[in-house]
Amino acid sequence: MSHPLVPVGIIAAFFVLRWIARLMKSGGGVAGIFSNPCDAILGNGVQARGILLKVGSQRRPMGSAGGYYEMRAVTIDVEIPGKRPYETDCMLYVPANLCRLILPGATLELRVQSSSSIAVYGPGVGLPAV
Repeated sequence: MSHPLVPVGIIAAFFVLRWIARLMKSGGGVAGIFSNPCDAILGNGVQARGILLKVGSQRRPMGSAGGYYEMRAVTIDVEIPGKRPYETDCMLYVPANLCRLILPGATLELRVQSSSSIAVYGPGVGLPAV
């Protein structure tokens, strides 16, 4: 005689395995389950340069396996080598130790995954703030 919760456990395991398989198929890997989007942008994003046009005052801190970050609402002019520059409004991932540099007019080294998935990349990225 089986326990009444066994079928529920089997169904739950099926959905978890299906979710992991879908994640692996999309290229996120098992590490994608435990990391935040900033780690993926820094690892897979295209090199670019950006000029900050507007910087919002709202800050949202977050941590990951790669370090400590803040998300800042910005308007940024993005220049990817070989492509036309474009302007976008997005939540920019900023390493905590570079937050003081996030001012209008600043030129930043970036990694870009899409027009709204952008992270600052530079010396000391991922190190905790001092």
